[in-house]
Amino acid sequence: GQFREIIREYQTDYGPIDIVCIDCDGMNHVIEVKRKKATVTNVTQLLKYLNHFVNNSISHVGYIASPDIAGNAEKYLMSLGMKWIKVEF
Repeated sequence: GQFREIIREYQTDYGPIDIVCIDCDGMNHVIEVKRKKATVTNVTQLLKYLNHFVNNSISHVGYIASPDIAGNAEKYLMSLGMKWIKVEF
């Protein structure tokens, strides 16, 4: 789809989110970017950021973007309904 807004370093009470893309339907795509293999700790970090959207009743979906992801982190991410995006740096 198309995005109507892309925000880098989106500020929340939980810290800055790397990227938030708002699509034409108002869905917020929250992306945590990692330069190395993503871990369960990174999934937990993303969950912390998503609390901002939950607490403010804002539609959202979460992603981790990284070159690789640990197997247990990917399973945890998927169990939460979130996705991993493979990126190369």
